[in-house]
Amino acid sequence: MRINIPKNQLEQLYNINKKSIRYIASKFGCSNWVVLNRLEKFNLNVRSQNETKSIIYKGKNNPSYKHGKYTMKKRCKDCNKIISHNAERCHKCANKIIVKKRRQNEIIQHHIYLRENSNKTMILSRKNHALLHNNAYRYLYESQGKKGIDKYLKWFKKEYKIKD
Repeated sequence: MRINIPKNQLEQLYNINKKSIRYIASKFGCSNWVVLNRLEKFNLNVRSQNETKSIIYKGKNNPSYKHGKYTMKKRCKDCNKIISHNAERCHKCANKIIVKKRRQNEIIQHHIYLRENSNKTMILSRKNHALLHNNAYRYLYESQGKKGIDKYLKWFKKEYKIKD
């Protein structure tokens, strides 16, 4: 059985009223393919997927539309790029943090006493090594002020022959 879909009616429904192929097919009692073939036969432009989505998700049908307004797009905490709804950071920023955390947990050796070629060392993570030095500087600063730190750095450079 041949289904008759007039060109003017098809053009009215599809192009002017922006109805979907599925809607038109149900109206005429035929398959989506029949409607699609008629659109091509009558040289009517078939919408792209993006055009179709923009029509389907317009206004209240948009998944971002809730309680009378559009929800804000989620952004990366670090660089402010628009990201997916279930993430906190974009891939680039998340990878930076992963690498930083890995580096913090790397194990390194810390020399307690560098004179006399002694073997007195401690095994620390990179993070704890930094904390140890921060605490040492804080102690020097609190006990002797900025002059204490300057004095220590001057001694250290001289003792271990470090040039500026």
